[in-house]
Amino acid sequence: LQSAYQACLPSPRAREYRAGWGALKDTRLSSSASDEASESAEELFASAGWPAIKKDLDELPVFTVASDKGQPLQYSVGGSAMPFFFVDLDAAREELLKAKADSNISDMEGMEGIDVIPFPLGDAFMMMETGKAVVVPSQKAIEDAGAPKDVSPVGQ
Repeated sequence: LQSAYQACLPSPRAREYRAGWGALKDTRLSSSASDEASESAEELFASAGWPAIKKDLDELPVFTVASDKGQPLQYSVGGSAMPFFFVDLDAAREELLKAKADSNISDMEGMEGIDVIPFPLGDAFMMMETGKAVVVPSQKAIEDAGAPKDVSPVGQ
């Protein structure tokens, strides 16, 4: 798959992607220890190919529920507060409706004008890989990967 993907790219860009791909592959294949994953993420983001990869990723939006000042709603994950970025716009809209209905959130200072806003995928990916955010795949992607229909995409 990697070589087929690289074959589709122009030569200079293929070299940039290859440099970043090695670090990305290491991130996905490393153990689940957070410090090792963090080291792999740092290697990826420091690689020569990362700027080209990030530029391409940033052309795609993910969506988050945020205040009118652009501050994403924070969720408690493993004792840390972090934003959720949804791949599926409809899922983000559903989350917005839940947030507006939750008096604990709607009464929070700065959350009066909450709405769904787009966010660059490259930035969200960087935050996810460094343990500062969660990227939530679409329900269809989870089901297409073989999960039962009732499995939540959050945490997948």
